[in-house]
Amino acid sequence: MKGDERILGSGNFVEAVLQKANEDFEQRTLLKTKGPDLETLILRVCQYFDVKLEDIKSNIKYPSVTRARALVCYMETRKLMISNVKVANSLNISPSAVSKASARREKDKANKEIQRKKILEILHLVE
Repeated sequence: MKGDERILGSGNFVEAVLQKANEDFEQRTLLKTKGPDLETLILRVCQYFDVKLEDIKSNIKYPSVTRARALVCYMETRKLMISNVKVANSLNISPSAVSKASARREKDKANKEIQRKKILEILHLVE
Protein backbone atom coordinates (compact mmCIF):
# COMPACT_ATOMS: atom_id res chain seq x y z
CA MET A 1 0.00 0.00 0.00
CA LYS A 2 1.38 3.36 -1.06
CA GLY A 3 1.05 6.33 1.26
CA ASP A 4 2.04 9.95 1.59
CA GLU A 5 1.24 12.05 4.65
CA ARG A 6 0.48 15.07 2.43
CA ILE A 7 -2.34 13.25 0.59
CA LEU A 8 -5.44 11.79 2.21
CA GLY A 9 -6.96 8.77 0.52
CA SER A 10 -6.48 5.13 -0.36
CA GLY A 11 -3.24 3.72 -1.73
CA ASN A 12 -4.54 3.72 -5.31
CA PHE A 13 -5.64 7.34 -5.06
CA VAL A 14 -2.32 8.44 -3.56
CA GLU A 15 -0.43 6.60 -6.30
CA ALA A 16 -2.56 8.23 -9.02
CA VAL A 17 -2.04 11.71 -7.55
CA LEU A 18 1.72 11.24 -7.28
CA GLN A 19 1.93 9.85 -10.83
CA LYS A 20 -0.02 12.83 -12.21
CA ALA A 21 2.21 15.26 -10.31
CA ASN A 22 5.31 13.55 -11.70
CA GLU A 23 3.93 13.70 -15.28
CA ASP A 24 3.15 17.40 -14.89
CA PHE A 25 6.64 18.06 -13.52
CA GLU A 26 8.29 16.14 -16.37
CA GLN A 27 6.22 17.96 -19.00
CA ARG A 28 6.97 21.36 -17.44
CA THR A 29 10.69 20.53 -17.35
CA LEU A 30 10.64 19.42 -20.99
CA LEU A 31 8.85 22.61 -22.03
CA LYS A 32 11.26 24.83 -20.12
CA THR A 33 14.34 23.14 -21.59
CA LYS A 34 13.20 22.47 -25.16
CA GLY A 35 10.21 24.73 -25.54
CA PRO A 36 10.10 28.21 -27.05
CA ASP A 37 10.33 31.51 -25.24
CA LEU A 38 7.20 33.63 -24.82
CA GLU A 39 7.49 35.57 -28.10
CA THR A 40 8.30 32.46 -30.13
CA LEU A 41 5.31 30.68 -28.61
CA ILE A 42 3.03 33.57 -29.55
CA LEU A 43 4.34 33.46 -33.14
CA ARG A 44 3.81 29.68 -33.38
CA VAL A 45 0.27 29.92 -32.02
CA CYS A 46 -0.45 32.70 -34.54
CA GLN A 47 0.81 30.45 -37.35
CA TYR A 48 -1.20 27.48 -36.08
CA PHE A 49 -4.46 29.46 -35.89
CA ASP A 50 -3.62 31.55 -38.98
CA VAL A 51 -3.99 34.87 -37.17
CA LYS A 52 -1.82 37.98 -37.37
CA LEU A 53 0.55 38.86 -34.55
CA GLU A 54 -0.93 42.34 -34.26
CA ASP A 55 -4.42 40.80 -33.92
CA ILE A 56 -3.46 38.54 -31.02
CA LYS A 57 -1.92 41.54 -29.26
CA SER A 58 -4.99 43.70 -29.80
CA ASN A 59 -8.49 43.65 -28.35
CA ILE A 60 -10.02 41.97 -31.43
CA LYS A 61 -12.62 39.41 -30.43
CA TYR A 62 -12.78 37.19 -33.53
CA PRO A 63 -13.21 33.52 -32.50
CA SER A 64 -9.89 32.38 -33.98
CA VAL A 65 -8.03 35.25 -32.30
CA THR A 66 -9.61 34.65 -28.89
CA ARG A 67 -8.87 30.90 -29.13
CA ALA A 68 -5.26 31.64 -30.03
CA ARG A 69 -4.92 34.18 -27.21
CA ALA A 70 -6.48 31.75 -24.73
CA LEU A 71 -4.08 29.00 -25.77
CA VAL A 72 -1.08 31.28 -25.25
CA CYS A 73 -2.39 32.25 -21.81
CA TYR A 74 -3.04 28.63 -20.87
CA MET A 75 0.30 27.29 -22.07
CA GLU A 76 2.34 30.03 -20.45
CA THR A 77 0.57 30.28 -17.11
CA ARG A 78 -0.52 26.68 -16.52
CA LYS A 79 2.19 24.71 -18.29
CA LEU A 80 5.27 26.91 -17.99
CA MET A 81 4.23 28.67 -14.77
CA ILE A 82 4.97 32.15 -16.12
CA SER A 83 3.24 34.95 -14.23
CA ASN A 84 0.00 36.45 -15.48
CA VAL A 85 1.63 39.89 -15.43
CA LYS A 86 4.42 38.86 -17.80
CA VAL A 87 2.00 37.17 -20.21
CA ALA A 88 -0.36 40.15 -19.97
CA ASN A 89 2.43 42.55 -20.88
CA SER A 90 3.42 40.49 -23.91
CA LEU A 91 -0.20 40.33 -25.16
CA ASN A 92 -1.19 43.90 -24.21
CA ILE A 93 -4.05 42.70 -22.02
CA SER A 94 -4.73 42.79 -18.28
CA PRO A 95 -3.52 40.09 -15.89
CA SER A 96 -7.13 39.26 -15.04
CA ALA A 97 -7.86 38.74 -18.75
CA VAL A 98 -4.94 36.30 -18.86
CA SER A 99 -6.36 34.41 -15.90
CA LYS A 100 -9.87 34.27 -17.40
CA ALA A 101 -8.60 33.16 -20.82
CA SER A 102 -6.44 30.46 -19.26
CA ALA A 103 -9.33 29.17 -17.15
CA ARG A 104 -11.65 29.23 -20.16
CA ARG A 105 -9.13 27.22 -22.17
CA GLU A 106 -8.69 24.70 -19.36
CA LYS A 107 -12.47 24.19 -19.08
CA ASP A 108 -12.74 23.80 -22.84
CA LYS A 109 -10.70 20.56 -22.92
CA ALA A 110 -13.33 18.31 -24.48
CA ASN A 111 -10.80 15.83 -25.80
CA LYS A 112 -7.63 15.98 -23.69
CA GLU A 113 -5.49 13.85 -26.01
CA ILE A 114 -6.24 16.04 -29.05
CA GLN A 115 -5.51 19.13 -26.96
CA ARG A 116 -2.20 17.65 -25.76
CA LYS A 117 -1.15 16.74 -29.30
CA LYS A 118 -2.10 20.22 -30.54
CA ILE A 119 0.03 21.84 -27.85
CA LEU A 120 3.02 19.61 -28.59
CA GLU A 121 2.62 20.23 -32.32
CA ILE A 122 2.61 23.99 -31.76
CA LEU A 123 5.69 23.71 -29.59
CA HIS A 124 7.38 21.56 -32.26
CA LEU A 125 8.16 18.90 -29.68
CA VAL A 126 6.68 16.11 -31.75
CA GLU A 127 7.30 15.17 -35.38
